[in-house]
Amino acid sequence: MKVMQRLEYATQQAVSSQSLKKTSSAAAELWHLVLTYCRSLDLPLCSGFLVECAANQDWLSFICHAQENLFPARKVLEIIDQEFSNPHLREHLHLTFKSILRQSEDTQQTKSGKRRSGEQKRTNKERNLKKERNVERAVTSRDQRARLYTRIGVPQIAKQPASAARVRKKGSLPEEFKEADAVDGELKQETVDLDANPELPVLIAEQLPSNIFDVLLSCQTYDQPWRAMLAHSVALKRNLFAIFAACQQDAEMLDCACVWLCVTCGSGALGPALTHIKGSIQWHVWSLTDLHSLLIVAAAHRPTVAKAMSLALEYFDPANLLLDFLHFHEAVTIRMDFVEALKHLKKLNSRLDKCDADGKYPGKIGDRIWMEQLCGRIADTLLLICPDWMLSRFLRVMSDAPFGESFNSVVTDYSKLNKIFKILEKAEIDPSICFAQGSHDDDKQNDGMPNSPERWLVSNHSVVLQALLEQGQFEAAREYADALGLASDTITERQILSELETFQLSDLWKTSQGRAKFWLRCHDEFCSNRCSPETAGRFFETLLDHPSAAGISQRERAVVLEYALHWYNKGLHDRKLNGKAELEKNMWLCRIRGVMELQKETRAVAEDKVVSPWLVTDRDGRLSSSTLSVTPMNPSDMLVRQKTIVGALSSKDIDLWLKMVSHGELKPVLESYEEQMALETVIGQVLNEQDVTGACRLSTLFRQSTDDLEIVVSCLRLAAGQLTFDELSSPLRLRMEDLKREVEEHPCGLQSPLTSEPPWDQGYGDSGQMTSYLDTLSNLCDCGKKICLRIAISFKMALLLRLPYQSVLESSSFDVLLQLLGSNMVHKYSQAEKFLAACVLSPTEVVSFLSEHIVKALRVHFGECSLSPGQAGLIFNPSSSPEEFQRLAHLCSDPSLLGNWLLEDAVSIASSTADSTVSSLSVEVELMILSHECHTLACSMEGIASVLRLARQRTPYMAKAKQFKLMVHLLVSIGRYREMYFILDSLRRHDQFEMLLQSGSNKHEKLKRALLDYLWRPQDKTLREMVALHLTMYRAVAEMHKQEADKQLVALRGVRLEPSFAFKQALSRIQEQYTDAAENFFKDECLHYGQRCQAMASLVALQIRLLASDVRVICLSTQEVVQLMSRHTSFHDCLIVAEAYKMRSMSSWIEPLYNQVIVRGNFSYYAEFKRTFPRKSSLCSEIAARYMRGSGHTGSVVEHMKHFLTQVPQLQVRYKYALELGFHDVATAVLEEESEEFLRDLELLG
Repeated sequence: MKVMQRLEYATQQAVSSQSLKKTSSAAAELWHLVLTYCRSLDLPLCSGFLVECAANQDWLSFICHAQENLFPARKVLEIIDQEFSNPHLREHLHLTFKSILRQSEDTQQTKSGKRRSGEQKRTNKERNLKKERNVERAVTSRDQRARLYTRIGVPQIAKQPASAARVRKKGSLPEEFKEADAVDGELKQETVDLDANPELPVLIAEQLPSNIFDVLLSCQTYDQPWRAMLAHSVALKRNLFAIFAACQQDAEMLDCACVWLCVTCGSGALGPALTHIKGSIQWHVWSLTDLHSLLIVAAAHRPTVAKAMSLALEYFDPANLLLDFLHFHEAVTIRMDFVEALKHLKKLNSRLDKCDADGKYPGKIGDRIWMEQLCGRIADTLLLICPDWMLSRFLRVMSDAPFGESFNSVVTDYSKLNKIFKILEKAEIDPSICFAQGSHDDDKQNDGMPNSPERWLVSNHSVVLQALLEQGQFEAAREYADALGLASDTITERQILSELETFQLSDLWKTSQGRAKFWLRCHDEFCSNRCSPETAGRFFETLLDHPSAAGISQRERAVVLEYALHWYNKGLHDRKLNGKAELEKNMWLCRIRGVMELQKETRAVAEDKVVSPWLVTDRDGRLSSSTLSVTPMNPSDMLVRQKTIVGALSSKDIDLWLKMVSHGELKPVLESYEEQMALETVIGQVLNEQDVTGACRLSTLFRQSTDDLEIVVSCLRLAAGQLTFDELSSPLRLRMEDLKREVEEHPCGLQSPLTSEPPWDQGYGDSGQMTSYLDTLSNLCDCGKKICLRIAISFKMALLLRLPYQSVLESSSFDVLLQLLGSNMVHKYSQAEKFLAACVLSPTEVVSFLSEHIVKALRVHFGECSLSPGQAGLIFNPSSSPEEFQRLAHLCSDPSLLGNWLLEDAVSIASSTADSTVSSLSVEVELMILSHECHTLACSMEGIASVLRLARQRTPYMAKAKQFKLMVHLLVSIGRYREMYFILDSLRRHDQFEMLLQSGSNKHEKLKRALLDYLWRPQDKTLREMVALHLTMYRAVAEMHKQEADKQLVALRGVRLEPSFAFKQALSRIQEQYTDAAENFFKDECLHYGQRCQAMASLVALQIRLLASDVRVICLSTQEVVQLMSRHTSFHDCLIVAEAYKMRSMSSWIEPLYNQVIVRGNFSYYAEFKRTFPRKSSLCSEIAARYMRGSGHTGSVVEHMKHFLTQVPQLQVRYKYALELGFHDVATAVLEEESEEFLRDLELLG
């Protein structure tokens, strides 16, 4: 074996040294020596050359060498499985040789079944050997190719007929054949030149060799062997040759894939895609269009060829992005695994995103645009042939992926299709009608397949909509129309008509309120669904022609007509001018008649009870319900109906009215007096709605004017300088003079609210006189008073701000208000309130204006921005007093609205700045403080809670930015200390608590108390003492300590004493609390309370010391205290107990002294008592009395009593009680002393 290994190594070195290709025929000749050595010694054949061929994927040399040297099939299979890296080539070679092995085994079994004699076997063997020698003898050693062909079963290569091929030019043969060809000179092989002869013959299967090796060798004679292999693959209907062709270096993967797909699927399945190819497809040069058509047609056959579609890409272009989509197609059509299908689509999207990043398409076949268009067509085909039960899941997968999102090409929007499918499914409409193809068979593409499903949806939408509308599925129909981008006018109109039919059957139809609400709802439906003005206007105009509208009142007719007019006015060219004028006239006539109806019904003032049909809309363009109400209206709510004064001055309607007045052409058209009075009422209503132009148009239409209209127009012209006081009409001047005289006579009489201010004639000259005229006209006017007030206040604003009146009118209300609030006038807030009262502004608009400029003022104040030249001043000074801001906030009708806006601004600033700067945090803090102030003014607890919630959220950011001063400012300014403990926690956590003490906290009693309450919680004695020292609140701290100690001590009442560590710890905490309380009381010079706490601390300390002896001294009653003092032997302990329980009086010590001294003879106890308490004669008398109350005294007790009397310092007392107690010896002893004479004298004196 060692010789064998060395021989293999030497052969490898020889091949390398001669620079031979490792898989060439010359290299194979060098390996013959090794094989000969193996055969001579009956060793296993060396497979070195086969391994080299497999490593280089040279399957042809591999097969030839194995066949030539008769390698065992099992050995060849082992090498194929282990050495070939190409999986497709490995699979096909494995199948080929396994088939050969199986045939060999079957032959051997057949032969072994027959009985043969040993002679026959030997004869056959000799015969075979003889034939082999004859063949070898016929082949010369120089003709290597002939020997090769003989070994693999091909005696010689026949020449191609002239009709089938042309002679290849000399030198075009393979390199390994050139030498043999030159030496021999006999073998001049004719090969096919495809480029020279494009009209190649059709190969006939019966005339072609059936052996795989014969076919492969035959194809090598062509100029392009791979194309010949493709032709043979088609002719023989064997797709294996297409794979062999793909293994050639110059092979086109596109042609190989097309041929493989055609052979695998068959012409029957792919016939529609091959109709454009003339003749046979054997030598056809394939294009991307061909592959596109093949895959589209194959996709239409669903499961039958789905696997073949994905295999075609796996074999010939495994890196192509199309393969992921074909795997999706396979998962849907064959396995119906939609989870796996979704994974493949998502993988396709991710690979497309990567392709965008790399800028290179990974596939060999086609490009990205071709792939995307093909995927879109296959998906559309799959959708159109998808069965109904699978359609929902398919669309859901396509929408969830989402398919086409990463495409650069336009494909079907499957998200839209899925949405439409859900709509129809929810509405129980058969979705298959969306993809009906019966009437569109002519709409085909070149491959015979239908166009995009979106085209079918658009073309069939009328059928679907009709089905939905017939079932009353209006919302579903609207969603369907929105999904397709269709107008929903028809749907809305059908829905309203359907609701009208239902509504007419209800009791609400019989009430005017119910019908009015219904008209409003119809208008809202048209608005919300964005219907065209022509559709909505036509609906309301024709509504009165409906039979059900015969019984409705004139007022409601006016409402409906004005709805129609409102919609027609929104369309610029939807209706002719004459038609609109006639419609408007009919509307006013109905309104006039409605007033007359109401006057007859109620006998009340028409203006207070009339239904105003004029359209009052909110900021979103929706009609206000107050428009159709039968209750008295509030004209101040009519926001959109307000006409600007500037527009009124230049209105053609006013010019026409003035012209008619000057020429005396205003002669009433209406005949009856009732109609004329009703017209005056209607004109007054329009003036109350601040529509001067509309009132003039109405007046000229019916040629009738009113006094109020004349006053309003005069007021307009006076302020604009178009008219002087002398040019006013005589009746109007007389009325003004009468009113002025009445005001002078009765100063508290009728006055305009605007006249409650200093006279305007001081410092303003003629302009000041004009203000009095305007005020007088305002007082004279009944209807349209708001217009007059607005003109007057605008004129006065012009005077105050030193601006031309025209510029004030042309400016918006907020520009004027900005200049007013930005000035330094003393009465600017009162003037601003009056200006806002005269202007028709919603609360939201006012709040928006104020919040915007407050934020701007804060930004300027903290340096985030600056005022540009020419800008008005700031309306708010952040450094001003809180009262200044309160006056500004009171400009809003509801300060809580301003608080909400300011809070939203604070949130917006917080969310817009990634890194919080000092200026942005300062603005946030001020906005929170101002918002809290607004909510406090409005008593809005919900708003206050929102401010505190935001303050809690922003505190960590302020701490992170180390803006502790802002935190303290926020805490002190809001003043809700107990609810803002989170700021105190943050300050304490960052060791910045002293900063709070530097903010003047000793001036805020609420803050001082809140600090103490807070500091009591964390039990930080050092910090608490520091705060108490700074705030000089020792007594409050002491009281907190004492309360806590008392509370803990009471909790121990009834608890059994035990010398455990936990119990001692509890007593120690109580002792510490009393000690701290005593210290703080002493610091505040509260000596009495300090001593009490000190006594309680001593008592608890005594209890800790007596735990081991199981003596209880805490939580005792008075009787228990006396009993304890009577039986306890330590006077010092008893003294502590007596002081703690306030029993220092002498009467409290009689019983303890009697028991300890007289009964037990503990005179040391008495000695300590005498050192503590002063001696009193009453003590001896009380002890003697206690002794006399007793009976049966023992000798020791008598002796103790005698000894006690001997220690009484007063001789008279001692002698007296010695006689009373019968202690004559003690009395005699007293007399025997030198004091006998003293006692006798006392007796005589007594």
